[in-house]
Amino acid sequence: MSLFDSLKSKTSQSVSKALSNTEKALKKAELNRQITKSNEELEALCLQFGQMVYHAGVAAEAEVRHFLESAQAIESTVVDYQEKIKELDEVPEHEHESLATKSLCAQCGADILPTQKFCANCGAMLQSDLQAE
Repeated sequence: MSLFDSLKSKTSQSVSKALSNTEKALKKAELNRQITKSNEELEALCLQFGQMVYHAGVAAEAEVRHFLESAQAIESTVVDYQEKIKELDEVPEHEHESLATKSLCAQCGADILPTQKFCANCGAMLQSDLQAE
């Protein structure tokens, strides 16, 4: 009889586990359904809110115009800042001579000055030093 009792116990445990897993799956499915429903409600609220803001904006044209003017002023300020950055990136006139005398490293192609003995980028010995030896 112990074989039948053991089989009955294992079967009972398997059925209990299957029922427990089924209950969990059903609960998860219900929660996912509620999440979907809530997201749909939220989407509908967002649509209504957007329509309300749109209609209020049409009615409050002066406020909208002020907002747009403020936004344009900020955009203009950003453009000014970008131009100042470009100015900072430009090479001053007194540095144009040193740029003209620059050459390129034969190993890596980095800019080098005639006074350099080694490339600052890759460390290669520069040709001008090799010719002097």
